[in-house]
Amino acid sequence: MACARQFWAVLAFGLLCQAPATAQEAARIALRAALESAWRHAPQAQLLQARQDEAVFAQNLAQSQLADAARLELGHNRSLNPSADGARLRETEIALSAPLWLPAQQQARQHLAGHEAGYAQAQLHALRLQLAGELRDSLWALAAAQAALEETQDHVQHVEQLRQQAAQSVQAGALARAELLLAQQEVLRAHTDLHAAQTALSEKRKHWQLLSGQSAPPESSPEPVPPAYLQAPSDSALAQHPLLAAARQAQAVASAALKTQHALRYAPPTLGMRLKREQEGRGAASHSLALSVQIPLGANPQNQLAQAAANSRLQGAHIALTQQEMQIKADISVAQTRLQQAQAGLQAAQQRSTLSREYVVLMEKAFRLGERGLAERLRAQTLQHEAQAALAQAHIALGLAQARIHQAWGNLP
Repeated sequence: MACARQFWAVLAFGLLCQAPATAQEAARIALRAALESAWRHAPQAQLLQARQDEAVFAQNLAQSQLADAARLELGHNRSLNPSADGARLRETEIALSAPLWLPAQQQARQHLAGHEAGYAQAQLHALRLQLAGELRDSLWALAAAQAALEETQDHVQHVEQLRQQAAQSVQAGALARAELLLAQQEVLRAHTDLHAAQTALSEKRKHWQLLSGQSAPPESSPEPVPPAYLQAPSDSALAQHPLLAAARQAQAVASAALKTQHALRYAPPTLGMRLKREQEGRGAASHSLALSVQIPLGANPQNQLAQAAANSRLQGAHIALTQQEMQIKADISVAQTRLQQAQAGLQAAQQRSTLSREYVVLMEKAFRLGERGLAERLRAQTLQHEAQAALAQAHIALGLAQARIHQAWGNLP
């Protein structure tokens, strides 16, 4: 179709020279809206949100000075043996005790709860980035399927026209019937490709709907690549990467957990208060108030195992952080290479498309003059179709490469 070729020509110009800012902003807003819609439907997001609520509750719990629930003890005692005057001794006791965190223990728990809340938030950002990458891939896969369908429809129209011309030439006796049969086979093959393209587009649309929760996808538009994204990443540039931030938060949580276990190697002391009332017979009652402190002697043997587990977790988090940083740098390098390859591929596809158009014009002229047969004319048309399809896919490949370099740098829509 002529309109399809014009669309891809405009898109190619936008990819090379960067589309207007208004179009880019509209596409970014549409993709951001799709991300919000996908976020509402993502079960992982709901699970991480629940974990974030759990972390907030843990922060509130860490503010309490109570290490465990307070205990209330009630007692009453009556002497079985009366005194000489027949009076019996009665005692009533009320005791209240509660384990209290030491200042260092409470500070360590608060520190751990704060890092766990930060880790939950970092996981949410990392999941949003992962979901954005899936949306970007799905959107450009959908655009590739749409371009393939449009080019196939255009090819069907051209081969159908050639079949009609061949039928007229056979009736006029200017062409053998075998040439018509060849044209009919080409039409049938083009229709088969058309059905396959329609099926592929339907699958891509369903995948987009399932992922984003939107019935209609936004218009695919290239994301301009800043010059800094083409350079090697610096430490300061990677500091804000969501995946690296999540790995650092995981290391901070592991470190805080180890410090907390070290602070909890001794059980917290227990503060108690006891109020006692004594009365013998009908005599005057006496009251007494006693305060007590229970201090555990020695460290808890089970805490050594907990410290060893926390130390192992810290070592694992440190290794994971190093691997994540290396992976991000590798992803950026791969994305930069793919962008260069996509740009080179687009230039080659443009040259191929130009040559195929010139070849079709020459073959069509030679066919009308009787210098070439229908088979060569059909082959020229097939080559042009393949060249146009390759050009359309080259545009898509460049747009996808630009999207993936944003993804590698951790840039959300």
